Amino acid sequence: MSTSPRNVRRLGLAVTVALMLGACRAEGGAGLSDTEIGQIRDVLTTATSPQPREAVDEYQSRRNALVTACMAAAGLPYRPWRRPLPPALASGLAPAEFAATAGFGITTGIGSVQPGRPVVDPNRQVLRTLNEEQRKAYRPARDACDRRAMSTLGVPPLSEAGEFVTSPAVGEKLREIAGAAEHDARVARARADYRSCMSAAGRPASTPAEVTADFQAKARPYTTTYQAQATARADRGEDPSRLTLAEVFPAPQLERLRRLQREEIAVAVVEQPCGTALKSVVDAVHREYELSTLRTLSAR
Repeated sequence: MSTSPRNVRRLGLAVTVALMLGACRAEGGAGLSDTEIGQIRDVLTTATSPQPREAVDEYQSRRNALVTACMAAAGLPYRPWRRPLPPALASGLAPAEFAATAGFGITTGIGSVQPGRPVVDPNRQVLRTLNEEQRKAYRPARDACDRRAMSTLGVPPLSEAGEFVTSPAVGEKLREIAGAAEHDARVARARADYRSCMSAAGRPASTPAEVTADFQAKARPYTTTYQAQATARADRGEDPSRLTLAEVFPAPQLERLRRLQREEIAVAVVEQPCGTALKSVVDAVHREYELSTLRTLSAR
């Protein structure tokens, strides 16, 4: 069976949850099964609860333990991998401090190293040690073990960079909840206020995504080049965390990146108060709709 990616974004939160078709549904799409209702309840409980960094560490540790055991049962090796955190979460700084030192964490995040969180999955190196038959079996087994771990652990913390597996019907329900919140008059007013705030600051923009899109586009060639060299280093059995920007980019290109980083920080400082005001309203309204749905589901 093929997979079908489904993306749901809770606006105002630095997370995208990728919802992928994990199993066929016997009821042919009519209604929601008890399992799907439970998944929706898990997502909403996570979205409406505090998620400290410690929750991410615990989740990743438990997930790695489950995947390791599952892969061993399939006769295949697995090296635990703790993925890098979003830059703002990893920094531990308050939003205003992060903006002043790292902007949005886009261009400034290129080449950043988080101890114990390699940018390259160490299992790429594992694959190189396997015979052809094992390599063919590895990816399907890894996917199955990932799904089993996520099914056991439930929805990851909001700041966990990863995916969980569920049915398209759950994705549609989550989008329905988010859509209702986005059409709330309070969110519309907050977005109008954001536009006014940014115009007054001399950086006209309609949404935070519009502000960051330009930096994401400009950062992409640098990110792609750095990641390719980090991956190549890991494939050679070397430590990619020791790769520096100066090793990757010639001096003129590196200077252009430094200028881009300074520009990003300057824009982020201007945008931060406007974005924070918008985020507080959007988060509050989404939380209200999520709690309302959660109460309805919990009553079932």
